[in-house]
Amino acid sequence: MPSKTIILLLLTVRLLWSQTSPSKFHYETTLSRSTISQQGVLESAESDAVEYNSLLARLGSGISDPRAATLIDKSEELTRDVLYKLPSLRRLDSVTWIGSDGDTFVVRWSFAEPFGKGTVVLYDTPLITKFYFEMPATLEAQEDVDMLLTGLIVLGRPPLNLSPKVSLFSTSTGITRFDAEVLYSERAADGSLTLRGNYRAGRLLMTIRPPKLHATSLAYGMLPGIPERFPFLAELATQWSIEKLMRELDKPPDSPYTGNRAFVLLTELVRRGLNEDDILALFINAPVDSLAERAGMIVGAYSVAGVDFDLSRLLPRIATAYEAIGPRATSAAEGVFRIASGRCNERAEAAALAMIEHQSFEKAGLRYLGICSSSPEVAAMISRVHLPTELERFRGVWLKGIRDRISQGDHKK
Repeated sequence: MPSKTIILLLLTVRLLWSQTSPSKFHYETTLSRSTISQQGVLESAESDAVEYNSLLARLGSGISDPRAATLIDKSEELTRDVLYKLPSLRRLDSVTWIGSDGDTFVVRWSFAEPFGKGTVVLYDTPLITKFYFEMPATLEAQEDVDMLLTGLIVLGRPPLNLSPKVSLFSTSTGITRFDAEVLYSERAADGSLTLRGNYRAGRLLMTIRPPKLHATSLAYGMLPGIPERFPFLAELATQWSIEKLMRELDKPPDSPYTGNRAFVLLTELVRRGLNEDDILALFINAPVDSLAERAGMIVGAYSVAGVDFDLSRLLPRIATAYEAIGPRATSAAEGVFRIASGRCNERAEAAALAMIEHQSFEKAGLRYLGICSSSPEVAAMISRVHLPTELERFRGVWLKGIRDRISQGDHKK
């Protein structure tokens, strides 16, 4: 997503903040657990501690890429004001490296607030954002945990609108652990927020992992899952030739956010200016299973770049290419004609009629006509044409749309 759009979204978020009152956490206490779940608790606590100590070692022996400065500054704003209430936040050190997911950074800050003082370490990759809070604490009862969490975490406000149920695990001597999970999206690769606190001998190590797509991508002004962040791909791509952009576009995706990197590259290509042959190549030179997604990204890239694009000019050639691929391109054909129906015109209608005549991707063509056509001849054709059983039930819907437009006087002579 381009930085200008991000800025507008952030302004909207801050406006909403001023109109929303905080919500409360909800607690449930568990005094005993099964052997299997106890083992899971121990393993996750140990995993958190191991990773945290590894990050501290990195901070003590690494250097920070100057090109990451802007992103680190944005992460500090995210930590101080957006997700947490830490006005006393003071940066101690940072380190960057190229990890398996791409450009990665770690930052450490100190804080001293009414609810407690300590350090927070942010571990941030293109796919993961994770915070580690380490601090002395006294957690003997639910009230102690509540004072900590409500003092630290921004509640009931965008981007997370957080109000989770927190599970407290305790022994006879007091709280030993608490955790929570909030699901924001089942479709996103990282659509949940997780929180874990492990308390032992007066010290707390708490991890909070917000959803990358719903929280940090907004604050950073960049889409998640893109390896190049120092500098961000959108800036880097401006230095690449069209040939390199095309080569990079053909690379297989290496993250769960399969379209994000391609979308940035497509947007840069669109800004350069493309002839019809180049645009057609972008529509069809993608894995068959990704053709529908590619079509949507191309149209979206034109919109973001502010460049007018009339899809109907290319529809006949795109449809012919999809026909050559065969039934595996059905979803792509339906997708591209669905997009075209947002800008109805005679060229697109002619392409839809041609597909019906060829008996290929009939649903895509008929659906377009049902949304866009105002021709009595088309209505008559749909009334009499033989349809496969799976399409017969849509005939009435398509006819109604066309006849409604005819009755409104919007018919072709």
